[in-house]
Amino acid sequence: MQDAMRKNLEETWDKLKGWLMYNGSNEIANFCDRSKGLWPGGNWPGYMELLCQPILEIKYFISGIKTARDSGSKNDVPPTYETVDNVEAYKRCLVGTVALSEIYGDHCKLKDVIGKVEGQIMDKVKAHYKEKGKSVTFHECKGKVDGTTLMLAKSLLQDKIKQWTEEKRKSNEGWRVGSELWGRMKMRCTNSKNPPQSLVDARKKEWKESNKGSTAAFLGVKSDDKRSEGALMSEIMEDDDKFSSSKLGEMLKTAVAGAITSGNNIDVDRLVQSIKEGAEKTVAQECMKDNSNDFCQRLQCAQKHWELRGQQKPGQTQGSSSNENK
Repeated sequence: MQDAMRKNLEETWDKLKGWLMYNGSNEIANFCDRSKGLWPGGNWPGYMELLCQPILEIKYFISGIKTARDSGSKNDVPPTYETVDNVEAYKRCLVGTVALSEIYGDHCKLKDVIGKVEGQIMDKVKAHYKEKGKSVTFHECKGKVDGTTLMLAKSLLQDKIKQWTEEKRKSNEGWRVGSELWGRMKMRCTNSKNPPQSLVDARKKEWKESNKGSTAAFLGVKSDDKRSEGALMSEIMEDDDKFSSSKLGEMLKTAVAGAITSGNNIDVDRLVQSIKEGAEKTVAQECMKDNSNDFCQRLQCAQKHWELRGQQKPGQTQGSSSNENK
């Protein structure tokens, strides 16, 4: 089962990395152009404009719209349109979300740029294709993926994408992964023309923290309520201390073992439920440890933790329920 899933997702990742490594198109560059008044003044516009382009490229990839410059001129060739059904869109949403987190999750302005892409920019993209009379289906990831499927995708792809990203950064390949975007990111995010790598590494945790919720924003779901599905998805993708690929792999093994029926077949519904409960339990445990949470929020964490462990809440006696005597 895991091998089949890995093969499917890796094939989709191989397609996406090809899209991210080419030089881009005027069309995408124009939608992200600083002259459109999208970005704040000062040192940030050029960097945010560059970061916008690969994020918008991932959105185009999910919907199968391929744009490119003509190799013999500065103009674009006509776009090509792939047929992307719901199953293919589902895979592209999963892979695109993991790739976004692994390649760009440590960029200090990621969350701000995603907000613009998901709002003003995609509105303009859709209007542009409507004016052209093109019948293009813009696939939305909202409702296609959830915490369980993201957890599986991250466990299978994270290490592969992380290694690829590190290689491209070291070799300065692909301006939207290594070279120009990565170089400008280091300067802008540290406010230093030639920052030592030690400074960049030291600040990465801070930048990742400032991007909390970017996964939910990319997927078009809310994450302001800590108990929501969007918050869980962001937690899974953005917190490698709690949800590293190795920890996710162990959770997956445990869930598979628990979902095997007496006939050695996997009960898929039981597997999905077990994985989701494992993720929620991890979040609840960490939430109770976090002294920065206020009392009411920690109380809600504790209640969730007790529910997931199947234990009684304090003050309840055997056979009683919180709804009695109401």
